[in-house]
Amino acid sequence: MATQEKLSRAETQCQSLRIEKDMLKSIEQRLLQEKESMYKDQRSRDLLMANLQSIQVWFRKKIR
Repeated sequence: MATQEKLSRAETQCQSLRIEKDMLKSIEQRLLQEKESMYKDQRSRDLLMANLQSIQVWFRKKIR
């Protein structure tokens, strides 16, 4: 009987670990997507800043 209980507990624990593993994989995917989105946002901001600096240089040359 004790062996059967241990087996049952081990199976339950194994199932819980599978569920946790799936949940962690899902979280990892979400975080990877977030990271990619943040990278794209940063790239857009960098390009915008470069454009603004170019416009600023152009205006300074125009004024002189």
